[in-house]
Amino acid sequence: MEPLAHYWISAAETGFVNSSDWIRWADRHIEQMNNSLFWLTEMSVATSVGELRNALESRIPLELAIVPTEYRDAVLGYIYLRYLKGELGLATMLNEAGQWADSGSLGIECEQIYALLNELERSGSVVLRHEAAVKSKLLFRPYVEMVKHQQRVIENAQLI
Repeated sequence: MEPLAHYWISAAETGFVNSSDWIRWADRHIEQMNNSLFWLTEMSVATSVGELRNALESRIPLELAIVPTEYRDAVLGYIYLRYLKGELGLATMLNEAGQWADSGSLGIECEQIYALLNELERSGSVVLRHEAAVKSKLLFRPYVEMVKHQQRVIENAQLI
């Protein structure tokens, strides 16, 4: 068993994935099974993050013993990848990441992220903006690695 519910919810809450992504994944697994799992069937019709959370709620307690304690830190990697895809500007990405870190449930102090945001906002030159982007890349690298791991787990999941 893998902590699929935890990983899907983290990716969905950050906007990295949307309903078409989890519906396609659930449908693919349903097609491979003789008898579909209830949570998987519910996931295949969930059209919002709230519905996805409801679909997966029965699986959450079963995963608690196996989910890594730092799994939630991957939300920073998901947000950073949205920046790399051009969905978020650098300042917006840093602000969102700072808000997540400020929630207190992540293993990074929000001040680290907000310091970069402040540096970016004060920078008047392209060179200083580039430096802030480079520092962001270094800061978010471990979280992107967490995302890569979570996405491999999701893609390679064997539910049969």
